[in-house]
Amino acid sequence: MATAATKFRIDVSIHNLLQGSNEQKPRPVEPKGLTLPTPVFPQYAHKLNDPGPSRRTSSSNINAIWIAGTAGRSTIASKE
Repeated sequence: MATAATKFRIDVSIHNLLQGSNEQKPRPVEPKGLTLPTPVFPQYAHKLNDPGPSRRTSSSNINAIWIAGTAGRSTIASKE
């Protein structure tokens, strides 16, 4: 069963203050002469073209990783 919407009283003076507050636009911030620091990139320029370690994984390594990840887990079939 739906209930009637709650009616709220409006404080007219606060309502008018909030609705009329946009008359004054905020002033832009005055510049203080600060700048950003000099970037340190690339800190290690010789590593930019380094492909990193090989990602080749043999099937035996994949099986070992899978077995280690599933260790301790019980399956529904093993509970029966």
